Amino acid sequence: MTLLVCGSVFGQWNIRGIVINADTQEPVEMATVRLFAPVKNSWTDSTMVVGAQSDMNGRFELSDISNGSYHLVVSSVGFSEQMTAVRVKDANLTVKAV
Repeated sequence: MTLLVCGSVFGQWNIRGIVINADTQEPVEMATVRLFAPVKNSWTDSTMVVGAQSDMNGRFELSDISNGSYHLVVSSVGFSEQMTAVRVKDANLTVKAV
């Protein structure tokens, strides 16, 4: 999975990416993509910030994300859930995960 964080105004950011099947390198459509933030600096008790579904090309976008540390969780029927740590901080960010 490749994630891109692109900037916009007022310190808000977008996370764009594509969900790819690691075995076949094909896009995964209708995958659920959720972004979680820690509560009181604890990942044990986190809260969902925003979510989306990937389109027929595996692409997704999460909008209006503030600076901070998050967990990006991707799930889809027939696949194990994947979690990636991402940090949004006033700059573009590329994260690659399988």
